[in-house]
Amino acid sequence: MELKEKNRWFYFLVRAVVILLVRILLRVKIVGLENVPATGPFLFTPNHLSQVDTPLCLAAIPRQMRVFAAEKYKRNPFLFLLFETMGCIWVRQFEADHEALREALHHLRMGGALGIAPEGTRSRETHALLRGRGGASFLASRAGVPLLPVGIWGTETVIRDWKRLRRGSVTVRIGKPYPLGVSARAKGEELDAATDDMMCAIAALLPPQYRGEYSSHPRLEAWLQKANG
Repeated sequence: MELKEKNRWFYFLVRAVVILLVRILLRVKIVGLENVPATGPFLFTPNHLSQVDTPLCLAAIPRQMRVFAAEKYKRNPFLFLLFETMGCIWVRQFEADHEALREALHHLRMGGALGIAPEGTRSRETHALLRGRGGASFLASRAGVPLLPVGIWGTETVIRDWKRLRRGSVTVRIGKPYPLGVSARAKGEELDAATDDMMCAIAALLPPQYRGEYSSHPRLEAWLQKANG
């Protein structure tokens, strides 16, 4: 489902500006862009290292996507107007926001693309994968849409590089879309296992030092073979 026409043109206007800034400020390598579905719904699932990740993904992915935005940003008039017009889904942090989940499910079921970082927060200390949370696998199972795993690295040092008047080098590696492989009513251990599998799909796209919680997971090897096969 595409957003309203005014949201659509504004989205791609902002994207054009972000692409320009990214090209000026960063050295970006994008691998696997051909894996992004040209049409139809999918759930975009990147790891999360830095505040730079969001604009970087906006610049890298040619499809219009909706993302979640914390309600705390509504207090900033500029960010509220920007996120609202871009078509974000407002979400209350640290609680089960059923209204946001319903809106996200509706968007996916109507054919839209949705971005969500499965870790739920930035990996500030280790810059490696944290334990995945169940939100992304829940949405993928209920909506019956494929996942698009994405590995990002280099963004954790970008701000430091800018302070030194250097252009940071970052990489975005996009895997092939795949089905979650569980029932629409999956929960508990079944959904937890699907979440681990999803995180291993992301880990396989990352250099070893970024794999964190999933560096020795038994499902990682299978995903490495798929990613490098």
